[in-house]
Amino acid sequence: MAEDFKTAQPREFYKQFLKENVRPDGRSVEEYRECLLNVNSISTAEGSSIVRLGDSMVVCGVKAELAHPSPEDTDRGCVVPNVSISAGCSSRSRPGPPSDRAQVLAKFLDNVVRNSDMFDLSELCISPNKLCWCIWADLVVTSDDGNLEDAALMALVSALVNTQLPTCTINEETMTPELSAKDMFALNVRNRPVATTTCLFDENTLLLDPNQEEEDLALGFVTVVVGDDDRLCAVSKPGGMRIKDTQLELCIERAQTRAKQVHQLIEQTKVETMLETVDVDR
Repeated sequence: MAEDFKTAQPREFYKQFLKENVRPDGRSVEEYRECLLNVNSISTAEGSSIVRLGDSMVVCGVKAELAHPSPEDTDRGCVVPNVSISAGCSSRSRPGPPSDRAQVLAKFLDNVVRNSDMFDLSELCISPNKLCWCIWADLVVTSDDGNLEDAALMALVSALVNTQLPTCTINEETMTPELSAKDMFALNVRNRPVATTTCLFDENTLLLDPNQEEEDLALGFVTVVVGDDDRLCAVSKPGGMRIKDTQLELCIERAQTRAKQVHQLIEQTKVETMLETVDVDR
């Protein structure tokens, strides 16, 4: 009977739970799903991460290549995120060329990278007008159960924080680049943005970290991006129901709390990975 009610009247089904400030999956309206993070598990990448948020999973691999600086930024490198959503990772995905969802998600990540002061891109320049590093971050959604924005940005930031590149110099005699695999350096990630997405179920109900069912029922979404030191980096509100000022303030407060939790998880995972590496070397 419950499944029939859910299928026939999904919003009413949810409302019965929300009257008690709980969701059908057992979470409160302001509770995140369990989040798991693993880094540097892809040996062929300069940096990598796997993020599992509930039943949503995103894999990120970072590759770096030497390139000629663009004519507009002759003394800067670049960081380029790409997103693909695997066919069959949810009922919404289809085989074929990159979906609109994947393109929107890639654009979201690119905007965050550009506008959150994550990098001083001049540090990726090896020789002005001649050579720079171009960092490609390829993200693959292997399972989609909602809230890909938060999971994808966490995967991107975690992979970049753990990226190591070889030192590169230009041989003055041959004018060719020379890489030193023995002399590695880490990317200088100056700010670690964290996304916190809330769906507007109705004018009075905000659901933090929506799953796919909740996304399908939502009347609007708002994603707040917060970096280190409670720095507000971006607020995305792609149409839908209008959000009240008091609700937006609440979303920002929750995002600041969430950013601290994610930063702690990234640091903890990085330390555990370093300890595992030391044990292997021994």
